[in-house]
Amino acid sequence: MRRIHTIFCMALVLAMLAIGCAKPPTEDMNNAAEAVTRAENDKDAVTYAFNSITRAKDALARMNVEADAKRYDAAKSYAAEAIAAAERAIADGRAGAERARNEASALVAQA
Repeated sequence: MRRIHTIFCMALVLAMLAIGCAKPPTEDMNNAAEAVTRAENDKDAVTYAFNSITRAKDALARMNVEADAKRYDAAKSYAAEAIAAAERAIADGRAGAERARNEASALVAQA
């Protein structure tokens, strides 16, 4: 009985050490922050894809909350979500700007 108790305690200590040694996904988090910054500084994205930028910023904020709580798997997931939303904002911004140029050209041609 005593041996089982000792083995259980050792397993518990090892499990706690493994959890405590988990490292934050720093590279993913940095990439997410950079992607959101790029989207925020892209004038076309700001003009034509504000909702996507908002989603990216929200995911970045949730990423930071999860990282602070040491829930690194969730933080990594939110980092990926932030990157995807930021990239989407930039792509939507380009598409919106192109659409606006085409509409302007069509109006000039009609006049």
